[in-house]
Amino acid sequence: MKETLNKFAARFGDKPIKLLSGAEIKGWLASEPLALKTRNRHLGYVRNALGLAREWNLLDADPFERINGFNDPHARARQVQILYPEQLEAFLNAVDRDFLPFFALSAFSGLRRDEIIRLDWSEVRQSAGINLHHARIQAFLIVRKRVPSGNLAWASC
Repeated sequence: MKETLNKFAARFGDKPIKLLSGAEIKGWLASEPLALKTRNRHLGYVRNALGLAREWNLLDADPFERINGFNDPHARARQVQILYPEQLEAFLNAVDRDFLPFFALSAFSGLRRDEIIRLDWSEVRQSAGINLHHARIQAFLIVRKRVPSGNLAWASC
């Protein structure tokens, strides 16, 4: 937020906030060489700051009343669905055995695809079940305690 306020002050510091419009602020951010998400982040911070100014009666009206964020096509993309345990079990039972480790790690660890692909089997060790000592996949251990050991038989291959 500090970065946003510094940029905002550098651009609008000499202008009273009562004279600023949301369209003017959005236009300024649109002209900056920023990524879409960064523009929306800055816009959100400024919107919040001016919302507080409105709440404290420093502004007569909300300058962003009719101003939307920058159009993010990814925001409208289909959201990831979470599988119920029964659905995940059915999926893991149906998946090709060669891909089972990938999908099991994906389901239980929270790692991204490329992070799983970069894993080395030295980061996965088996003794008394499965112990993963790689710092990024500790979450797997938590889930491992809730999953019957037979469901992880692929790990002993």
